[in-house]
Amino acid sequence: MKTSRIRWLTLIFFVVYLAALTYPAYLPFRHPTPMILGLPLSLVWVIFWVLLGWGMLMLLYYVERRSRRE
Repeated sequence: MKTSRIRWLTLIFFVVYLAALTYPAYLPFRHPTPMILGLPLSLVWVIFWVLLGWGMLMLLYYVERRSRRE
């Protein structure tokens, strides 16, 4: 995958990330019920996005590292 393409995908992902964790997109997930693994849905929603963000940054790091080797 090209470095410039992954950078754009990362930028788009984090814009969606911002939208998913702010006012209008967060409203359906703000209730304390249902519980998932003993955690309220609102907390699971935030944890889900944090893990996705971590994965995206790891992908970006991997692609950047490979492009510098070449």
